[in-house]
Amino acid sequence: MPRNPEWIHHIPGALTELEVLGLPFVDRAGIERLLHLSPRQALRLMHKFGAIRAGRDLLLERVALCETLRCWGSSEETRLEIARFERVHERLSAIRKELAG
Repeated sequence: MPRNPEWIHHIPGALTELEVLGLPFVDRAGIERLLHLSPRQALRLMHKFGAIRAGRDLLLERVALCETLRCWGSSEETRLEIARFERVHERLSAIRKELAG
């Protein structure tokens, strides 16, 4: 089974931010910030999502990006991965509290 992309855990927060964002396009720096990616990862993802070139920059339409992220976020595989991630995070937090006490 291929490894799940790490940025899928940031989809809900990214969608929330994109909905209040008034700009029609999102650039590479915006993708980096929204999904917590490196510059290279952001460029790869932008190409995968069908970015358009505007001069030297790549841009994604905000509405299209929201739709794409909703599709990724609503898949069963993604929901299971996010639930697994949250369980692991909760368990690690509990262990840290035990060790601190």
